Amino acid sequence: MFQAAFTQLRSSAGGTLKVLPGEYHFKTGRQTEQAGLANLLISKLNDVEIDATGAKFLFEAGCDGVFIEDSRRIRLRGAVMEDPSELSGYGRMKLVDGTMRLILDKPLPAGLSINWVQAMNEGADRSWPQIQAKAIIPPTDPQAVRIDDRTFTAPGFKALADGQMVSVKYTWYGKRAIFIRDTNKGFSEDVIFDGVHIGSVGGIAVMLKTRGRGFAVVNSTLSASTGRPYSSNYDGLHVISAGGDILIRNNAFAHTGDDLVNLRSIIHKVSNIKPNSVTLSNDARMMRVGDEVAFFTATGEYIGRRMISSAPPLGNSDTIARPGRRRADQRSGLCSRHQHHASPLRRGEQHNGEQFRARHVDPGPERPAEGQYLSQRPLGRHSYNGQLQSLAGRRRSDKRPGYRQHVREWRGDPRPQLRDRYHHCAG
Repeated sequence: MFQAAFTQLRSSAGGTLKVLPGEYHFKTGRQTEQAGLANLLISKLNDVEIDATGAKFLFEAGCDGVFIEDSRRIRLRGAVMEDPSELSGYGRMKLVDGTMRLILDKPLPAGLSINWVQAMNEGADRSWPQIQAKAIIPPTDPQAVRIDDRTFTAPGFKALADGQMVSVKYTWYGKRAIFIRDTNKGFSEDVIFDGVHIGSVGGIAVMLKTRGRGFAVVNSTLSASTGRPYSSNYDGLHVISAGGDILIRNNAFAHTGDDLVNLRSIIHKVSNIKPNSVTLSNDARMMRVGDEVAFFTATGEYIGRRMISSAPPLGNSDTIARPGRRRADQRSGLCSRHQHHASPLRRGEQHNGEQFRARHVDPGPERPAEGQYLSQRPLGRHSYNGQLQSLAGRRRSDKRPGYRQHVREWRGDPRPQLRDRYHHCAG
């Protein structure tokens, strides 16, 4: 039903899709262009508003919820969405014959495991102590031993007190409610979620990994579904990579199992250094010509910065050329603040062959502090004359009050300015 509507919108060069009120059960995952599945796939769609006011999306296919790839000027308004599966629960610790046990309030659902147990405050307000004991059991570690369908024991449980009320995650970074991820050959930009409510999900609620710019979550809420301790088992909103212009305003986020909002950038592993190029072993497609990167040793020591002057086509190799323009950390001695041709990295600058790492940085007038996470530069200007109110019109020269302060994190200010209400979280 949705895919047929999207096909029609592509053929008509955009428009508005009105989703009638009611429950929508998504039971089959759709293949994304890169490896992955999605309940609701929005792919290569431009200039579309999806008005889902009064609609509830129930993601039952065991994969990501709303998945957006290579789409521009998209607004999703008013939808309620959640994974109805029981992916977290409550329990209590009990010391039996010198061994700490976890007693769940309800039997562990089939196919799930005990991945995270942490102390929780008594009461109905879903809150966690400021300093909390926890037991984390990743899939690579020995798993909790089942005594019966509600009782488990594990060595890590000894960190928790006898009689302590706990919240329990049954997933290890499970599926997301909303995931914006590029394909190898395209990117998304100007995507807005307005008045959306997200209930409980097994992973991160909203994740962004794109080369594009223009992303907004406004007037939206994130809170735990009835009977669940967590809204998202992990972060509420997690930005891995973006080209800038991020707006997070007038939202209410609560009950996340980890960070409420996490703004970060990718660490690229350098596997080979040549006189005028470096080879990156991960996510090189996220960097394009004109981006600026910072180099660090494997121990996190800041080395210097370079601009990318050439790069392979999207979807091709991970090799990127050394920049033709340099910005300097004057202490490093690698380059100056003047614009000139980049000299090769010499062996003496490789810190005895340690592996270098590259991070996206904003090319502002000041150099970054060592280890500071900053963003990738914007990919450029894009125009839009359609009917949707789009972030494309909000340029960095925009002087309207109430906007520029929301993009400081992406211009080098390490303190994001977010106008949101953040309630209890477990992170």
